[in-house]
Amino acid sequence: MSQSILHKNVPITEQLTIAVRKGNRLATAIGAILGTVVPVMVYAVTHKLPSLSYTEGAFYVLLVMAIGGCYFSMKSVIQWGKLAFQGDSIKAVAFALLIEGMLVMSGMLPDMAWLGYAALGYLCMINAISCGCSIALEAKSYNSQRRAENALPVKRKPAKA
Repeated sequence: MSQSILHKNVPITEQLTIAVRKGNRLATAIGAILGTVVPVMVYAVTHKLPSLSYTEGAFYVLLVMAIGGCYFSMKSVIQWGKLAFQGDSIKAVAFALLIEGMLVMSGMLPDMAWLGYAALGYLCMINAISCGCSIALEAKSYNSQRRAENALPVKRKPAKA
């Protein structure tokens, strides 16, 4: 069973429990690094983009990077939204669009920079826990499979009469 299938139906509270469990701290640390670096980079690129002098080609590269980062993050946010909103896909997508949109656009809203920080915090938390939980569940699945493969039946010698 793949980790995405394992992880998809795990309730949010259980994901948090899995993430902080003693045996999963390394997975959570790796998940935190992988899950938070993308929203932080998207925030940095989208908030510094208007003040940078760049070529047209560089603009499109940065734009693709920002869209890719939002897509990376939105998958986890939509999954969490579906879990939080009893499977309501419309609410989950709307929630993800709102949070990701606020992350990207808050720099352009006068006196609303704090909303960008709030969105960044939410996205970092959701992505860190979600990614850490996925890594922990995949490691558990892999270890269980390895133990099963190593526990091959031992051939016994026939008893002497």
